[in-house]
Amino acid sequence: MKAPTVIIVILNWNGADLLIDCLDSVREIDYPNYEILVVDNGSTDNSVVVIQKNYPDVKILQLPENRGYARGNNAGFTHAKDWGDFIVVLNNDTTVDKQLLNELIKPFKDNSSIIQTAPKIYYADQPDLI
Repeated sequence: MKAPTVIIVILNWNGADLLIDCLDSVREIDYPNYEILVVDNGSTDNSVVVIQKNYPDVKILQLPENRGYARGNNAGFTHAKDWGDFIVVLNNDTTVDKQLLNELIKPFKDNSSIIQTAPKIYYADQPDLI
């Protein structure tokens, strides 16, 4: 049976330097069926060029202006909703554990009444603190 498709939506605004660590960690995820969509919120720091050059497999939704957090993520949801079974939202300053998607998907397999899951989020400078 094919694993559900997960679309990872990463909102970015002028965060090319942060995005590299984020995308590097996302690429290490141990899950067989996911795609990455970066929603670029009108960046002026060459973020899109960095993505195109270093991550050719990453899809980009380039917004013409900064729409803010909620509207930027909503643009990503609207863009991705028809080509994935699940959507995971990340900020561009996030790094993830390679088991992230396996752990987020697991509850859906066991209980059909679950409609949303969320990961534990640790501080980068205090990795034992949730």
